[in-house]
Amino acid sequence: MLLFTSRARRRAAVVGGTTAVLVLASIGTAWADPFGWRGGRQHPFAVRPDTGAASANVLANDRGATAVVRSTGLDDPAAGSLAVHPDGSYVFTPAVPGSHGTVHFGYTATDAVTVYSSAVRGGARIPPLGGLEGADGSTVPISGGGYGSSFVAAPGRPGWFYGVTDRGPNVDDDGPSGQKAFADPGFHPQIGLFQLAGGRAVLQRTIVLKAPDGTPYNGLPNPVTKRAASSEKTEDLYGDYIDPAQPYTVPGTGPAVTLDPDDGYDSEGLVALADGSFWVSDEYGPFLTHFDRDGTEIERLSPWGADAGHNVDTAHPLPAELALRTKNKGMEGLTVTPDGRTLVGIMQAALTVPDYGTDAKGKTVKPGNVSPVRIVTVDLRTRAVHQYLYLLTNPNATGGAVSEITALSATRFLVDERDGLQAGPGRAVAKYLYEIDLTGATDVTGTGPLGYLIGGTSIEAYVGDAPTAKAALLLSQAGVIPVGKSPYLDLGSVLNQLDPSGRFFGHDKIEGVATSDGGRVLYLANDSDFGIDHLLGRDEAACEASGLSDTTACAPVKSATTGKFLVHQKTLDAAGVADDGELLRVDLAKLPVVLGSTTVTIRY
Repeated sequence: MLLFTSRARRRAAVVGGTTAVLVLASIGTAWADPFGWRGGRQHPFAVRPDTGAASANVLANDRGATAVVRSTGLDDPAAGSLAVHPDGSYVFTPAVPGSHGTVHFGYTATDAVTVYSSAVRGGARIPPLGGLEGADGSTVPISGGGYGSSFVAAPGRPGWFYGVTDRGPNVDDDGPSGQKAFADPGFHPQIGLFQLAGGRAVLQRTIVLKAPDGTPYNGLPNPVTKRAASSEKTEDLYGDYIDPAQPYTVPGTGPAVTLDPDDGYDSEGLVALADGSFWVSDEYGPFLTHFDRDGTEIERLSPWGADAGHNVDTAHPLPAELALRTKNKGMEGLTVTPDGRTLVGIMQAALTVPDYGTDAKGKTVKPGNVSPVRIVTVDLRTRAVHQYLYLLTNPNATGGAVSEITALSATRFLVDERDGLQAGPGRAVAKYLYEIDLTGATDVTGTGPLGYLIGGTSIEAYVGDAPTAKAALLLSQAGVIPVGKSPYLDLGSVLNQLDPSGRFFGHDKIEGVATSDGGRVLYLANDSDFGIDHLLGRDEAACEASGLSDTTACAPVKSATTGKFLVHQKTLDAAGVADDGELLRVDLAKLPVVLGSTTVTIRY
C-alpha cells in the first residue's frame, strides 16, 4: 500500500466577514470515511477582527474557533516582541517600557483541532525534573512533561485522561560506543492523571510504578540471561557502563541510591480499567503487567516463564517468540476492548529471529525492514492468548514503525504508524492512523521458540524484507491472512495544511492515541523524550553533516567541571522551542479543515 501524497485542493469561502479557506485533506480516495464527514461541507465557524491590549485571547471574539494554527509577525517589528499561542492567548512586550502606540498582527484559526499544553494546577508548565550541562556552560532542563508514551481516557470521568512515561530520560551516544546514555538513572516510570481545561492538560496526580514489595521500578535494562534476549548496552553520563547483571549505584553527592535491574521497566502502552487498576506493556521483556490503583504490581504476563520477585502468571505465558523482540522495539502499544474483556497489544516492529536470510546486498535482513508485526490478544477472564499479524507499510522504504493501538470495538482498532521526523517546510512526514479488523485474520499462535512456522521457517524470515504487497501475497500463499487494514487519518497531511511551516504541533513522536466515542474525536499525545536527545559531540556540525556516521566528530565530550557528558536539548526545529508534552484534540466531524484568517489591532 502506497503512502498518500496527493496535493491539497483549496477553495475560498467568506465566513463571518473575513476570508476563510476550506482545505480538503490530501487523503486520496482510499482513505476511510467512517462517519460520512469527508464531504467538503462547511460548519459554523468564523474569526473576527480584534482590538485589544498588550495581552488577551484572540479566540474570545471568534465563533467556534478552537486553535490558532499560525500567526504573522508585527507590522512594525521595531515596536516590540509578540508571542501568540495555540490557545489564542498572546502577549505583546513593547521595546520601550512605558511607551504607547498601535501595532497589528494577523492570525489563522480553525475549529478542527485544539491543543493542550501539559501543566500543573494554576496553569504553569510542569517543572523540569532537573538540569544538565549543555554547550558553553548552558543548563539544559529535563522536561517534566514526558507522559506521552501512551494516553487513554479515564473511565467514567469525561475530560480526564491518563498518560504514562517511558523508562526515563535517556539520550543517544552517537560516538564509537553507540550506546544509550541514561541522563537520570534514578527516574521511576510513572502514570500521570490529567484534566483537560482551558487549553491545558493539568497534571493532577502521579502514580509511580512499583514491584510487588513496593520497590519503585527503575528504567534500567533487565539482565540479559534472565529476561531480555536483546538487551541494549547503556551508560551513565560519566561514561560508565551500566551492567544489567548487577545492581547499579547512582553517582551523586547525596545518600547512595542502588537500583536493581530486575526492577527495570520500559513502560510504553497503557490501559486504565473501570476498577481503577492499570495494565502497562513494556519494551524489555516484553511484559504485560497489572498494577493496582496506586501503581503496585498485581501480576505479570511474560514470555519468559518464572521470574523471582514478580507475580508472573506462569500458567498463562505470553508467546515465547516475543522474547525475540528487537532492541528498544518491544510491546509498544496496548489497549482494551470497550467491553473491558480483552487486552490487545502490538509490537513496535518485527522480531529479531535467528533464521533471517540475506537481503539484496548479501547482508542479513534487518528487522526494521520487515513488515509483519505481532498483535497479541489476552482474554482477561481466561487468560487465553491469540496472535495475529499486522503489516507495516513498506518499512524498508519509509522507516515506519508502530507507536500505539486503540480499540474502537471488540474487533476494530486504530494503529498509529509513523516515521521519526519532525514537521517542517517542504518536509513530508508520515504520521498515519490505520483502522484494522481482526475478523478473518489467521491466528498465528504457535509453539516453540519461534512460534508459528511456515515450512519450518519463522514468519519474519519467510517474508524477509519484501515490500508490503509482496509480503501479503507470500503469506496468503502460505494460508496466512494478516489483519485487514485501511487508512483512517493522514495526520501529517492535516498538520501541513494547518501550518506548512511545521510550527504547529510539529512533534516527531506521536505515540498516544485516545478516544472515548468510537473514534469520532481523537486525542493525540507526543513523546517529548523529556526535552533531550543526544550527547554533544566534539564537532556537532561535522557529526550532523556525516549523518552521524563520523563517530570521531560525534564522540561525546565531558564537562571540565563535573566530568559528565554534555547534553543537547531536543528542540522543535521549525518552532525553535524545546520539545515538551502536548496533546492535540482532533474532531473528525470538522474535517476537511476550514481555516479563517483576520487581523488584531493592539493599542498599548
